[in-house]
Amino acid sequence: MECVFGMVGKDFALVVADTSAVNSILVHKSNEDKIMLLDPHKLMGASGEAGDRFDLISIWKLGVFVSP
Repeated sequence: MECVFGMVGKDFALVVADTSAVNSILVHKSNEDKIMLLDPHKLMGASGEAGDRFDLISIWKLGVFVSP
């Protein structure tokens, strides 16, 4: 089970994520970085399949958005 969440306070923001990459009962990695720096003032936490997570964050970094 993966977990990513954030909290915002008056003078702070906190983003937390686990570091495991699992599939069923197999642990593939225990040091996966799920929080990425978008720019000096923005962080993004993501969970899910490693390839999808990387692609999603890369798209956000490039500023490419698909309209419905």
